[in-house]
Amino acid sequence: MTHAPTEHPAVPEGSTLKKKSIYRQAWFWLLGILLLIILISVLISVVVGGNDSSGASVSGEATGKAVDAPAGPAFPGQQEGDIVAEAWQTITLDQVAITTTPLYDGRSVGSTPVVCSTVVIVDNGDGAVSFDGGLDWTLQNPAGVARGTIPGGTDTLLDSGELAPGGAVARDVCFDDTAGAPGRYALIYQPASSLSGDRAVWLSTR
Repeated sequence: MTHAPTEHPAVPEGSTLKKKSIYRQAWFWLLGILLLIILISVLISVVVGGNDSSGASVSGEATGKAVDAPAGPAFPGQQEGDIVAEAWQTITLDQVAITTTPLYDGRSVGSTPVVCSTVVIVDNGDGAVSFDGGLDWTLQNPAGVARGTIPGGTDTLLDSGELAPGGAVARDVCFDDTAGAPGRYALIYQPASSLSGDRAVWLSTR
């Protein structure tokens, strides 16, 4: 006895289209979620990176008017209006951008040990700017004793001169380091030609 073949009921065309539509919606939402996760990750990276204070350069500003409170890291004898930064950082004082290196051992003058810093001065203003390696710079040692520059230590000492707008000079300032005490040194720039009295200070640990 033979049986007639069993026929499967036809699947309505609308049902197939509905399944395809569901698949498309699922892929769409999955892709949207992945993009959202990536976007959140990027935003977190940007925010964290923007708040990182370990960068190599940070600028300060002074325009001839003292700020209300000392800025940056503190040091003994800090004055109101001082703009303080770590060595390698740039400070802009009256449209003059100055960058200094950490202190390093210069060539001794006789039996006197010497420390030096290389300074870069850029005139970003509209007028000429005077500079003086002998009068504009002092170094305060960890004991709080400040000394002026000495005529020795390197062959490329910062002398005196004038920078035209857009001009730059990179030279060394050197100091007597007889005490040689370890600790925080404050390299102080106070241009003799400035009437504001503001100072730029870079801290360097030895």
